[in-house]
Amino acid sequence: MTGPGANPEPPSSLARRLLTTLVAWHRLAVLCSRVQGRHRVVGQEPDAGRPVRIAEYELTTALLTARAAVGRPQAVFGEVRVLVRCHGVPVGQLEIPDSGDGNAVEVPLLVKKQRLDQHECSHAWPVSVHERRSPASVVIPTRDRPASLGRLITSLRAVAATDIEFLIVDNAPATAATRDLVETVGRSDGRFRYLCEPRRGAARARNTGLAAAGGRAIAFLDDDTQVDQHWLPAILSGFDAAADVGCVTGLVLPDELTTSAQIWFEQYGGFGKGFERRIYDRWTRASALYPYAAGAFGSGNNVAFDADTVRELGGFNEILGPGTPTHAGEDLELFTRTIRSGHRIVYEPSAIVYHTHRQQYGELLDQLRNYGTGLSAMLLAQAAASPRDLLEIMRRVPAGLLFLLLPRSSKNVSRGPRFPAELVLTEVLGVASGPFAYAQARRAQLRRGDQSRPGEAEDHAR
Repeated sequence: MTGPGANPEPPSSLARRLLTTLVAWHRLAVLCSRVQGRHRVVGQEPDAGRPVRIAEYELTTALLTARAAVGRPQAVFGEVRVLVRCHGVPVGQLEIPDSGDGNAVEVPLLVKKQRLDQHECSHAWPVSVHERRSPASVVIPTRDRPASLGRLITSLRAVAATDIEFLIVDNAPATAATRDLVETVGRSDGRFRYLCEPRRGAARARNTGLAAAGGRAIAFLDDDTQVDQHWLPAILSGFDAAADVGCVTGLVLPDELTTSAQIWFEQYGGFGKGFERRIYDRWTRASALYPYAAGAFGSGNNVAFDADTVRELGGFNEILGPGTPTHAGEDLELFTRTIRSGHRIVYEPSAIVYHTHRQQYGELLDQLRNYGTGLSAMLLAQAAASPRDLLEIMRRVPAGLLFLLLPRSSKNVSRGPRFPAELVLTEVLGVASGPFAYAQARRAQLRRGDQSRPGEAEDHAR
């Protein structure tokens, strides 16, 4: 019972429920691992079909442009996915068979048929950062991926604003390649700065950038993304969408869909959250899992925080995320804390970045397992911080499992008939192993004598 007259659950009962849940999680992890080991065929990867061309159609100019496929430039495409925009603002998306040069004729006809041209095209982007958010900072954690980082830097250099700084945080680097790249760029563009965080972990690198940032708004990007030309003013405009906005997320689209792994990831759900602006707060009831649903608010590879808010919250939890046994979840955990602290999160689809998905099937398997591990580790981190959170999370576990596993759940409904069951199994395995990964990360922190929690990263930043 949880009503006003109910007695609070005794600690011993709560501990038994938690232990029972962890034992069930462990058994699920062992079972999934055995099943996956029996059915994995080495060297054989499921085929998702022909590559998909990525393109954009601008209503005001009737111009259709295709993005270059970096991974397979000579690919023969079976479909084309077209983002329809009006003055750069996304209004919808089309997916049609690819007809090469014929796309320039078919796309405008389909736009009219689906009435995507019935939008008010009166938007005008500001030429500089909004005064209330000036200056702004962008933090990019990276580790030994200079080629990918170079493509992101090229897209950032096209940003016209001068009242902005780009902080490249080199995380436990094995080579000097990233430092050389950033210092070379910085000699001709003073907005770029190089920082080094020697302790491994994406959350640590993010907190290092956070401590060094001088902006009133601080954005975070991953090094495998590229920004749209309107990205900066769009993501900063989200802070004006409502009162007390602490965080703004944006739309993440695939940079290319040339391999089966990339196509499977989009069917898995990708990063996109639609084309309508949404505002979240503690009273929102988006689903039975809210506010703990993975990815409900957006993605950590395209996000901006109000500087005062994110520092008051203590930054990113350094037990979570890439570079730790938990592998992921540091962004989701901070989103949840933002909501629970009383601030709002705005999803602004006009703030577009393009993400280069994993090209190989084995990499995708690792990614989905890591996402599952990070999700349940994030939930345990929330529960460890507050007994009230633990009760709320445990009440949501049944709905969470149904959301994860049911074919007709909103998470799974877009998957095609050939979607590999192994990918679902891998994610479940990750979810089951998350609590143990969190415990491992916590023990490693205690062995190092590193008691830094969210809010203490500034001590290590400079």
